Amino acid sequence: MPVQAWWTTYDQSDKLYDVLIANEYPVAGDQNQKQTYYTVAYDAQLAAAATRKYHKRCFIYCPPGFNVLASGAWKDAREYTREELRYLWFMPISSGAMGIMGWRQRRATPEFSENILFPVMNEIKALTPWFLGEQLDRAVRCSRDGDVTEYKVRKRSRMTDDEDDEFYIRPVKTITWIARRNPADGSVLLLVCNNSYQPEQVFFTFSEPIDATYALELFSNQTIGLGGRFKVELKPYDVKAFMLPDAGRMRN
Repeated sequence: MPVQAWWTTYDQSDKLYDVLIANEYPVAGDQNQKQTYYTVAYDAQLAAAATRKYHKRCFIYCPPGFNVLASGAWKDAREYTREELRYLWFMPISSGAMGIMGWRQRRATPEFSENILFPVMNEIKALTPWFLGEQLDRAVRCSRDGDVTEYKVRKRSRMTDDEDDEFYIRPVKTITWIARRNPADGSVLLLVCNNSYQPEQVFFTFSEPIDATYALELFSNQTIGLGGRFKVELKPYDVKAFMLPDAGRMRN
């Protein structure tokens, strides 16, 4: 079960793994620099595709877990905010990742760990019963399922700083989401990620009527009413987690 270092290796190395371990650590940019967080979405998208293509058990993801890394592109880079790190850790789950392992957590300062890293890890831990529960993706419909955002991604791994930059233009799913039921109480979690560098709006509907009349967005602690459909507003590289407490009738 080796860590596959780059998305161009997932096909060629399929005989080496039963569980694919993917990893990507985009640098946090400033307000004048467009973030490259979409590379995590692109990587997770290809990891999920390789897992299906080669009938592997699953894939797990290694997002960044550090704020002190004085080398390469990360030298002098600012640290991630909690919202940014939340996206980098939750986004692979919205593409089907069945595990998360933070990379280089020993290079996290106590302050970063306490205020940013551990809170995000605890959010994932608290939602694990839903992530491992019944899949209900066919019971939910998303208005943006066919939409993609095109980005520049490297043709191959850049091993040294003096290599030429070579890029492809590749599509990345604009919105990724999953719906999962907690077997203990029947409640349903709808996890939604915006993989775009700009704000996005999305509508969700249900294939059959459900009992739930509202959903609680866990990160903001705000409730929204559930009618025939409900609207979700997302900031760039945003994550929202909606809890439907009374959704026992929801079926695929």
